[in-house]
Amino acid sequence: YELIEEELASTRIERERNMGQVIERITSQLGALGIDARIYGRLKNYYSIYKKMVSQQKDLQAIFDLGYFTDVRFAT
Repeated sequence: YELIEEELASTRIERERNMGQVIERITSQLGALGIDARIYGRLKNYYSIYKKMVSQQKDLQAIFDLGYFTDVRFAT
């Protein structure tokens, strides 16, 4: 668990920036289609990543979904 925390702490800012860019891109594309929506996402917590590694018997480099979208809200 501590190794996961150390490894991911060094890339946290980059992963947050990437998540923000994906959200902006999706929001923009939906807007171009006339869909007013707000997209929310966050990085997975370390324990969730650890559980996935154990259950799938994979190392950290094989886990690609370190963030996820939590909510999509459409304007009415």
